[in-house]
Amino acid sequence: MGSAPITERIIVQAFETEQDAFFAEMLLIAAYGRKDQGTGCLLNLTDGGENPPSFRGKKRSEQWLAKRRGHRHTPESIALMSAKQTTRFADKTKHPWFGKTRSEETCRKLSIAKQGEKNPRFGKPPIINSKLRPEQVEEIRALLAQGQKQNSVAKQFGVGQTIISRIFTGQRWNRKTNVSRTNPC
Repeated sequence: MGSAPITERIIVQAFETEQDAFFAEMLLIAAYGRKDQGTGCLLNLTDGGENPPSFRGKKRSEQWLAKRRGHRHTPESIALMSAKQTTRFADKTKHPWFGKTRSEETCRKLSIAKQGEKNPRFGKPPIINSKLRPEQVEEIRALLAQGQKQNSVAKQFGVGQTIISRIFTGQRWNRKTNVSRTNPC
């Protein structure tokens, strides 16, 4: 073909049919050469003219693709996959985030990233899903101040002991705002 083409060039071209595009691909691969064969600069794994590669870089035959289209998992294989996922981190100590906390800077960045129109709840009314009303929270505080156990107060109001503990420590239902709040992280 004469002298080798310039390797710093990017070629973008539209073709009317897929067959024309495959033919042009074969010509360009032949002209520039393949790196894996030591004949040029291209990283293509085939001489071109076929369907696009999968994510592993392998080209798939039309028969293989036809067989995969419309594939459905059997109920047994779905149950097996589900069981595998549920036991994946059954031991919480093996979870990648076990024992780790986000830094203040990371929490701040995450908070900023979800402000304004980027927040999925932007422009929508607030969700009020608290089981407790402000007057009940004040009653809970009074009962705890009298020395009642958190478990008994939790049973009395139909919530978990964790919620009572968070009210007591100020992590939920802060006294200043008297509104339930959660950590943005």
